[in-house]
Formats: sequence, C-alpha cells, structure tokens
Amino acid sequence: MIQNRRKVDKVVIFDCDGVMFDSKKANKNFYNHILSHFGLPPMTEGQVEYVHMHTVIESLRFLFKDTPYFEDALRYREVMDYRPFIKDMVMEDGLVELLEMLRPRYGLAVATNRSNTIGEVLKTFKIDHFFDIVISSLDVKNPKPHPESLIK
Repeated sequence: MIQNRRKVDKVVIFDCDGVMFDSKKANKNFYNHILSHFGLPPMTEGQVEYVHMHTVIESLRFLFKDTPYFEDALRYREVMDYRPFIKDMVMEDGLVELLEMLRPRYGLAVATNRSNTIGEVLKTFKIDHFFDIVISSLDVKNPKPHPESLIK
C-alpha cells in the first residue's frame, strides 16, 4: 500500500489495467515470458482474456494447472524484473489532464489487482504523485471484484 493522504471529502478511485492503461500487450508478453521459461507454449487468446482479468496468482494457477510447475512459476515471478514489460503498456489519452483537473478537488486513489508492479508502473509514467493511496492485490485478503480494495 502506498499512501500520501490529504484530508478530502470525496475520492475518485481508478483501476490500472483497462482504465488508466491498455496493458493487454504487457500482460500477454509477461505471461508468455514465464511460460517460455518453463518450456511451455504461448497463451491462447482465451488464456490472454483470462489473465487480463485476474490476479497474477490466479492467472499462474490457471496457466500452470496441468503442469508440475505452478509453485516454481510463482517463485520465478517474484524474482523476475517486470520493468521490461512496462514499455508495452499504453497510458490512456487524456489521463494526465484528468488527474490534474481532479487532484485539487478530490482525493485520488488506485485500487488494482496488480501486485508488486503498480508502484513501478505509476513512477515510469510519472503519475505516482497524483495519488493519495494505492491499494494492490497484496494489500487485501479479497482482491477485486470484492469491495475490500474500495473500503480500505
């Protein structure tokens, strides 16, 4: 959890993937890299759709369900560098202008199913300073769509 809290009455909460960023290509390349590391073929389109909507643990469990590599894939993911995949993310047009417009009047937050990569994504695109709090899937017991991220 990243915090830079100000006293505000209202908060606008953003998701990362599919709201602030088109990250489908980054997700596809990230998971295909992990699969390739274990000698497995690239994802099918159906698998791409699944991983784009789930946490990294759920996605790896799904991708490695019929293999003996799930635990190894979890460990590999924890030590691999995500930064090369950030270049494959595309920030949505008008996002910076929207954040600049909202920041003086509202608290701004991110609630995302990303795990340890959200901070680096926000820093790379130079928008981390806009947010008062960032909640990742690591900060909650129940990731989205459960409302815990929003309540926290």
